[in-house]
Amino acid sequence: MRLSDLIGSEVVDVTGNSVGRISDVHLVQDGPVVDGLQARIRVDALLVGRGGWGERMGYVRGRARGPWLLGVLFRWIERHAQLIASDDVADWDLDKGTVRLRTSHPRAAVRRR
Repeated sequence: MRLSDLIGSEVVDVTGNSVGRISDVHLVQDGPVVDGLQARIRVDALLVGRGGWGERMGYVRGRARGPWLLGVLFRWIERHAQLIASDDVADWDLDKGTVRLRTSHPRAAVRRR
């Protein structure tokens, strides 16, 4: 799987209702060690909805201590974005550009930021 295939894919629930499009991906490097060099990388969560810039720059979760106006602006732009755990994904159909969730209630599968 390539991230370029995943970004922009549509996320749907079990009933086929659209949850939104993937704007960013959270990765974690905690898999098995490959060739004695480094641990394998896995997808931890999907950021679904508008935005992604504020999340990447650290403004959304309060990690960045930059200009307060940028923090307010990014939080407002990304207020409807959802962080969905990869454990809640049932199927990754990258040929069709869709990711299907395990539940029919997408809010139940969402980790609020």
